[in-house]
Amino acid sequence: MNHAKYSLITIRPNFERLDVVVCGVAAHAGENWHILFSDEPEKILAVNPNFEFRLFSEFKVRLKELAEGCDGLDQLRLVVKLIGSALQVDQFIGRFNWASSAEIVDQLHRIMSESVDPPERTKSLEKKNHSLLRSRLKQQFLSLGLLGKTVSDINDHKVVSRYPIEASQGLFADFALKNSVMHITATLDFTTSEQAYTAKKYETQAKCLVLKAAEEICGPKTKKYVIVAGADKKNSNSALNLLRANAKVYDFEDTSNMAEYLEAIQRAALGRSPLH
Repeated sequence: MNHAKYSLITIRPNFERLDVVVCGVAAHAGENWHILFSDEPEKILAVNPNFEFRLFSEFKVRLKELAEGCDGLDQLRLVVKLIGSALQVDQFIGRFNWASSAEIVDQLHRIMSESVDPPERTKSLEKKNHSLLRSRLKQQFLSLGLLGKTVSDINDHKVVSRYPIEASQGLFADFALKNSVMHITATLDFTTSEQAYTAKKYETQAKCLVLKAAEEICGPKTKKYVIVAGADKKNSNSALNLLRANAKVYDFEDTSNMAEYLEAIQRAALGRSPLH
């Protein structure tokens, strides 16, 4: 039986605050390093909604490079501290036994689920609460003959669902359409119980992150839209203000409002107004 040591990796998303977020785990097993990071942005966005995830990707690559030149966690922690990275290796050192590489992977995923990733309840609430609105909007695109079947259909002026803006960072647009510019649509459903308010706040921040990434990657002329349901619900005002600062917001329950949105999408797909 072999022994491995591990430490949690933390990040300070905003240097003006003392808050740190656990975002990964680094393990030293024998002569090999194993480093995993969370793909969930919620905890980081809760501290800094404007956090640049491009920098996070650079930090992750750099940390893995540094680890290969270190003999253990203590040395890695010291090196990372000396270079002043936003990422840090926690002082706590845990241990686990392993007999095969598969057992190392299993142990790391257990550590990730227990100490790094957001609670499953939060993630399941987000999935449950926005999936119905997205499905209803998807059905409208289908009835208009605008819905593509694969990601590559975006090159044929079709609306593509779950379009990858930056797949390596887990950034996907709910819907995307391409003509001379990109048209990115996000959806957000506020018709949830009061207990889901925190989860909805995180989801709002995550949607804004996708919209900002789309503008950075697809160009400053990118058109950004957000379709919301339950906009009149309690506690939705701050989220709506954040969304409006990043995109054009349309109310799903407002027939004329949605007609305006769908006409804009049809015009982009067809190259002309659908009324002509």
